[in-house]
Amino acid sequence: MGARRDVVDDPRWRTARWIVFGTLAFVALTIAVFTFRTAIAVGDDIALWRRIAAVVLCVPLAALSILMVWRRVSGEGPVKALFWTTALLLAAELAALDMWVGTAMVAGAWWAAAGVANPAARMAAPTAVLLAAPWVRALFFDEPDWGLVAALAVLGVAMALLLLSGHVALLFLWDLAGAAAAGTRARARLAVSEERLRFARDMHDLLGHRLTGIAVSSELAARLAERAPEQAADRMREVQAASREALREMRGAVSGYRELDLAQELDAARGVLSSSGTRCTVEGAPQDVPEALRPLAAWVVREGATNVVRHSEAERCTVVLRREDGRSVVEVRNDGVPGTPWGEGSAAPAPGNGITGLTERVAAAGGTLTAARAGDGDFLLRAVLPDPADGTDCAGGAEGADAAGPAAAEDGDGDRE
Repeated sequence: MGARRDVVDDPRWRTARWIVFGTLAFVALTIAVFTFRTAIAVGDDIALWRRIAAVVLCVPLAALSILMVWRRVSGEGPVKALFWTTALLLAAELAALDMWVGTAMVAGAWWAAAGVANPAARMAAPTAVLLAAPWVRALFFDEPDWGLVAALAVLGVAMALLLLSGHVALLFLWDLAGAAAAGTRARARLAVSEERLRFARDMHDLLGHRLTGIAVSSELAARLAERAPEQAADRMREVQAASREALREMRGAVSGYRELDLAQELDAARGVLSSSGTRCTVEGAPQDVPEALRPLAAWVVREGATNVVRHSEAERCTVVLRREDGRSVVEVRNDGVPGTPWGEGSAAPAPGNGITGLTERVAAAGGTLTAARAGDGDFLLRAVLPDPADGTDCAGGAEGADAAGPAAAEDGDGDRE
């Protein structure tokens, strides 16, 4: 159940759940179908009030059997009271209809539904009663036809086993699909964790040695300050040089970590969206964006894809890269925006850290970023980026815009659509 909670926002998983439940519920619904057919087929052989009682009883019996199946598909535990309620309803219906082919089908359908939703120990007593019931009932006939009784018993058992085997196979595939979806999410989280560990190791390798040297030199300079001021000054100059070198190396590492490749980000967006059940198409190519603007365009693509995965139920997503009036336009459009009171063209409420930080990045490059509802119920993230002037830093924007950094995107702290 924990794995299923982990993938509950996966559209493919939700679709699979309804398919599995619909199939099992349809089989449970055959209880009502066989009851109606039997009540009509027996005609005057059974009193009218008994046929009406059987029809009335089949409605709650089928509904509660479907509820048992739903609890199994949803990963919830079986309820003892629910099971015995359906068993008593079945007994009353079989008593009302007596022994016919239709009643054997009803018993088989109930047994298959109850069998996949309850433990085997609980099923033992009702199973024994159902197997013995035709033979006990035949004892009260004037001239028992034991061949017919055997045929009805075999028919009911075959029906039950056939339906149960189908249920078990379907639920096995369902559990396997849930485990696979959870594994996909776990691998994605593991990749993020490994990248963070790699970055932490790089920082330790780069700064650990230099900071240790700075600490030792500073301590020595403090000791020499009174008796050998010139030597203390030399040590402090060493500290200053080491500090500058450490700062340079740290900036280089962080800059390389933060700078994204547009082509790689497009491929990553396709993969992430496809794994979450969203069809992703890309119009345009990275070459349509000036090289100096590509890292910033990659941030827009990453934030848009993150929002689709984390905050929408999109079936399709389109990424557009194009030139327009001497400017570069990057658009991420999806059809999964939840329905709210806001109308077309209205901005999404309460922007999160991802959109806020990305807006600052784009603004620092002289561009504009909008996140708003578009026509046909779509949501559009749109960045318009002017060609950079000489010396303009378009890769990362202002230093204060780090809110849209990798951690923000990976943790899903983006805008709520």
